[in-house]
Amino acid sequence: MLGLYLLERYRYMDAFWVGAILFVKSLNSHAIATNTPSLTVGLNFIHLLFVALWLAGLFYTLILWKKGLAHTFIPTFSKMALLSIVVPTVSGSIYAWLLAPILSALWTTEWGYWMIAKLVVVSGIFVIGALIRDHFKKNASLQDASFLYFDASLAITIVIIVGLLTQLSSLLN
Repeated sequence: MLGLYLLERYRYMDAFWVGAILFVKSLNSHAIATNTPSLTVGLNFIHLLFVALWLAGLFYTLILWKKGLAHTFIPTFSKMALLSIVVPTVSGSIYAWLLAPILSALWTTEWGYWMIAKLVVVSGIFVIGALIRDHFKKNASLQDASFLYFDASLAITIVIIVGLLTQLSSLLN
């Protein structure tokens, strides 16, 4: 209830509120059940923060596209999008390695199969992002939203895969 009163009144309170939600989410995950919870909770927090920035920016770009205003936002978001994909890739890789330090878990467990699927989809996001940046640099605009829609469909696919990964038994057990 407090959030409803405070949000959108104070910028610092908004940032604190988002940070608190991400921190509590990080505490309520497999990250807390490791031998190094301070490291894994921190990695999970960073991972969630940058993924949230990427998803919010991507879907905001789609909303702006429908209004014909995306061309002014895409250059700014493009820089952030690259960072918000690289950081979760690095933090997620470290986090996954800490959860499953045996590489063979990738091809011997159901968790590993879904992790490989996630890596394939993330690779697709890197490719689509590079195509969008290249197209925008050459044309100073994005004539067609198909790349954005494909990127959004890959984002939704990752969210579904992550849902499956979180429902699988942890490799820690």
